[in-house]
Amino acid sequence: MGRKFLIQEHVWLIMITAIAITGCTSVNMESRPSVEREQDMTSKSTAVTLFTQTEIRGNHLIIQYQVSNGLDEAIFLTNRIFQWTPEGMSLDPNLVYSDVADDTLRLIKACLPVPDELDVESPSVPYLTELSSGETFTETLSIPLPLTPYHPYDQVKLSEGPATFSSVQFVVGWFPAGTVPVRSQQRPDGMTLLSADYGNVIQAQEILQQTLPVSVPAYIEIKE
Repeated sequence: MGRKFLIQEHVWLIMITAIAITGCTSVNMESRPSVEREQDMTSKSTAVTLFTQTEIRGNHLIIQYQVSNGLDEAIFLTNRIFQWTPEGMSLDPNLVYSDVADDTLRLIKACLPVPDELDVESPSVPYLTELSSGETFTETLSIPLPLTPYHPYDQVKLSEGPATFSSVQFVVGWFPAGTVPVRSQQRPDGMTLLSADYGNVIQAQEILQQTLPVSVPAYIEIKE
């Protein structure tokens, strides 16, 4: 009886060890796709590039920016900022969102996340620009100075007088085609507008940014 018990105990130990080894192999196999996805997103990010040229001309900040798509697929830029005026919707190419982070003034052409403390029924999503594989999009902005900030959720406070920001960044958002459903709308004036839902865009959007070699005066309250 004692020998039979020892044999059974030995068999059980072998089975438990085999199950443990199998479990470890399964976990390792499941962890690989996440690493591959991270590597894939890194390669996508480096294949889409931003180049800027900047100058102060009179009382205007001139920014010419180029986004080049080095991917084998199309992308969409989240760069067509709009605002509502008494005359209706204004799609001014010179319009940018503005905010301040760590004493850096950011001029943004991208979809901004809704602040956690706000309950927004219809988040603001810029209209899109499609950019085919291998193509470059170029746009020149002429922004009046001192800058009057525009933010979709009023997160920037106006100051009575302008403050000068020596650290300035330009930001553009984009996402790969096929990751987000995109709608096309034909306006009466013949303009075609491409749009997508906030939830999809904010999850898929990648950010390009460059530091601008200029100081910019802006009517923005600096937090102490």
